[in-house]
Amino acid sequence: MAYRFPRWLSDGLGTILDVLLPSPCITCGRTGSAMCAECLEAVERFRRPECNSCGLPIPPDTTQVHCDECLRARSAVRAVRSAGPFDSTLRSAIHAFKYGDRPDAASPLASLLLAPVTRLIAGNPNAAQWTLVPVPLHPNRIATRGYDQASLLALHLARAVDLPIDARLHRVRETAAQVGLGRHARLANMSGAFRFQGLPIIGTVVLVDDVMTTGATLDQAARACLAAGCTDVCAVTLAREP
Repeated sequence: MAYRFPRWLSDGLGTILDVLLPSPCITCGRTGSAMCAECLEAVERFRRPECNSCGLPIPPDTTQVHCDECLRARSAVRAVRSAGPFDSTLRSAIHAFKYGDRPDAASPLASLLLAPVTRLIAGNPNAAQWTLVPVPLHPNRIATRGYDQASLLALHLARAVDLPIDARLHRVRETAAQVGLGRHARLANMSGAFRFQGLPIIGTVVLVDDVMTTGATLDQAARACLAAGCTDVCAVTLAREP
């Protein structure tokens, strides 16, 4: 079931924690916030024009609306928009968020998703009925890490854009590490890894994740959502591996 995260609750808890336990910036280490304004400003953003499918920049003088890779490959995800390339400041921030025990960084990092999700919903009369669905970790990975980074990002993003969250997408199979695998190997590795549980989901789903590399994870998550009844799947990620 989709739900909306109460703004007053997260605002109040965040303010109390910021005062009592000021955190160092995950990238520069300065005390005051989980990611300081200077480091957020330093994140390289993707600019238009962009591929209608994957969101990667395309040459401004081209007449095509899809990049060459998307013309060759089909995905269950209609459109992906990412905040920026997976390098430099953004790479360091995501690495600290995921592996450095910094769940508090979810709020500033989620602010980077505002531009991508705004580009997705711009001009869509039915966007108010869209639902955010975080791409989950396997329960064993959550137990080890202590939190699910995509779920935290989705919570903060939902509050900012006033869209509901549906957290019934589950990773039902633990997969091998994707590092070093090509697109076809990643697709095989992720095949059948997700299942949407419970009643059908309707309308458009917007998947939320931290990084897109080949799109294999998003593709398999989207297929699980489509099998559960939704009619369209888009996605937003913090970063995109070129």
